[in-house]
Amino acid sequence: MYSKTVYVSGLGILDLSLVPNPGTGSFRIIGLPSDIQSSVSIYSTMGQTLYSTDSYTSELINLENHAKGFYLVRILVGNTEQSIRYINE
Repeated sequence: MYSKTVYVSGLGILDLSLVPNPGTGSFRIIGLPSDIQSSVSIYSTMGQTLYSTDSYTSELINLENHAKGFYLVRILVGNTEQSIRYINE
């Protein structure tokens, strides 16, 4: 499992993973606290927003219709932000 954290900011440390990573277009975020609202945004390498929600729980995120390559998954939990690179194979 590859879950390279690119960036973390805020008051706490998140222990989050994208599963599976690398993957074939669908993944879940593992390790989110259930008692705090989580926001998720996914960006292409060109900076285009491909997915965004202010109330992510644990649903499957689908990037199967997007090109193979790297994507940046930005996760905000309370005041803590973590960005993880996702590899779409």
